[in-house]
Amino acid sequence: MERTVDGNAGLKEQENQLSFAENVAIVKLVSYAQVKPPGPAHFNLATFEKRDITVVPPPLSLIELSAGQTAESVLAQNPGKKVVFNSDIFVSDTVKKIVGIR
Repeated sequence: MERTVDGNAGLKEQENQLSFAENVAIVKLVSYAQVKPPGPAHFNLATFEKRDITVVPPPLSLIELSAGQTAESVLAQNPGKKVVFNSDIFVSDTVKKIVGIR
């Protein structure tokens, strides 16, 4: 299942939309990236896979990487978490490097 998310939205709003989709559609996020032309401008594409209704994934957190920061350094600050995606996405109409963890 795929869903587009408005890249004009802030990071927290996008996180909430992705979490809502996971809970309502009984899926889990497996990738998230900006839509490349000729797709719609300033949209991100979320790809989900079906999950067993009895298996609830841990909460998803989207974190903006600052200059020089890596997904590995984010994981080091969040023991027990795993990277879901590490991509450039539109946030508030600007491309930013974001890591999704759970």
